[in-house]
Amino acid sequence: MGKTKIEWCDETVNPVIGCTYGCSYCYAARLNKRFKWVKEWGKPEVFPDKLDYIAKLRKPKNIFMNSMSDVADWNIDIVKKVNRVMHDNSHHNYLFLTKRPEAISYYLGINTEIWLGVTYTTDDDWTRLGCLIEETSARRKFLSIEPLHDEVSIAPKYLNQIDWIIIGAETGNRKGKIIPKKEWIMKIVEEAKKHNVPVFMKDSLIEIIGKDNILQEFPIELIAFYI
Repeated sequence: MGKTKIEWCDETVNPVIGCTYGCSYCYAARLNKRFKWVKEWGKPEVFPDKLDYIAKLRKPKNIFMNSMSDVADWNIDIVKKVNRVMHDNSHHNYLFLTKRPEAISYYLGINTEIWLGVTYTTDDDWTRLGCLIEETSARRKFLSIEPLHDEVSIAPKYLNQIDWIIIGAETGNRKGKIIPKKEWIMKIVEEAKKHNVPVFMKDSLIEIIGKDNILQEFPIELIAFYI
């Protein structure tokens, strides 16, 4: 919790640790094996005291609220606490990420403008994006194409309603690890530019496309309060 190595946010706060989804490439599960934050990764545990950190942040920050969980696993009690803290500290931006947007569309971010994103690794995940756009109430929406596992094509009708795209490659040494192709990455960038969607490429792509081709753009809504 606190300062983070995740390039696209300032801070991470994790009131819940663990995830029931079970991705084979999960970096958070690997870290938990090392640091033992929770006994069983597939049984998320709640740590409400971690929310106290937010009130200590006087300057506006972009805070990723669930780098160690899927917000779809959160129970209603912790959601209420998070909503209250966000409301009381509304000078920050709060970003959430999920693979199951249909499970959170009715309660997260009440009275708070949040950023809600979905993970998209292949075009098999298109239903997540559709649900994010059509069924959730979050005003700000983003797409985390990480890890990029195949060539993807995002429907223009959805690109018109996305505020940001993050792209990254799988890290670690997992057996069967997929290395994205340069043309996959550049195709996403080309489609995003047609619809004026800012693109943030993680450093994990540098070896694939070269440092000179890396874009690390932010939506104006995430940078304006720094000015």
